[in-house]
Amino acid sequence: MAAQGVKPQSVDSRDLPAWPASVPLARTFVRGRLTTLGLHHLVGDAETIIAEPATNAVVHRPKKVLTLDRMTVFCGRRSKGLVLGVLDYIPEVPRLPLKDDLIGMFTEDGLSRETGRGLCLIRMLSNEMWVERLTPGPGKWVCALIRLPA
Repeated sequence: MAAQGVKPQSVDSRDLPAWPASVPLARTFVRGRLTTLGLHHLVGDAETIIAEPATNAVVHRPKKVLTLDRMTVFCGRRSKGLVLGVLDYIPEVPRLPLKDDLIGMFTEDGLSRETGRGLCLIRMLSNEMWVERLTPGPGKWVCALIRLPA
């Protein structure tokens, strides 16, 4: 869904290097888009949603292939609602959290884990979540949808 209608460097997207300093830039971009769209009330959740895949794009980026050391951040209104996504060039596809994962996140073991909480947060803050592989080539979109009133 995110790839449909997404044009490089459209008003809805921003290309960023996959560097640590880009995560706050991704959040700032989303905040600005939501302000433009009149969706101020979604800023907190949307910034949290976008920060998780942006952070993963930085942490897991291909360090040996500099041309893939980047990400695209997307924030746009679509027919189903607000779509947030990050395109990274990491070949591995994350396992999307299930209902039991969300429950387990609040156990003592879940709270002490170093990884895996980010996708659970996205799942809790959004109505839908999905991963869309790039074909051909490495990489994928990690996306979330927040439904908006008609």
